[in-house]
Amino acid sequence: MAEEREETDIQKVLELLSFQATIHLTRGYQTMEETRKLVEEIGVVVRIGDGLTLLHIAAQSNRIDVADYLLEKEHPLEMKTKVGETPLDQACWVGSVDVALALLKAGADPNCQTQMGYSPLHRCAFYDHPELAYHLLKHCANPDLKDFTEKQTPYEVAVTKGNRQMEEILKPGTTLPQIEEILKKYEAIKRAAIRGEEE
Repeated sequence: MAEEREETDIQKVLELLSFQATIHLTRGYQTMEETRKLVEEIGVVVRIGDGLTLLHIAAQSNRIDVADYLLEKEHPLEMKTKVGETPLDQACWVGSVDVALALLKAGADPNCQTQMGYSPLHRCAFYDHPELAYHLLKHCANPDLKDFTEKQTPYEVAVTKGNRQMEEILKPGTTLPQIEEILKKYEAIKRAAIRGEEE
């Protein structure tokens, strides 16, 4: 009897490890049911690979349903990977506006920096996510933070990368109302380009 129970416990651990490996390999394609199962089995904070949590993975894959569930379960907002990335960093890396907004509304720090000094605004400048940059600035992101290696502000990163819209948004002295106009202007250009392709 004890041997049978021990075998069942080992089987549960193996199933759980297999489930974690599946999440790690698929990088965020877990279902809500799988997420709930994992949270119920071992708690809300699960570290995978290089320190990713389920909230990091939800941010990477723009899974607002998973992010909302984890935030409801009080998942810590500022947990960092081995290189110092928070879930908000991950959302800004991939341009996950919905998850980033949920994190910011829950109180995530828009000025967190990785071990190399990159802030969420640096990520937006590098990967060209203007709408997300606007929301970060609305939540008091500091556009003057410099990374630790190149000593660049997000504006300087945008210039280096040639991301023109980001340059306009992050140019020192640009106000939030001006940024809103910049976003509208580029959206109109994008719509006109799409209409031109359709004709």
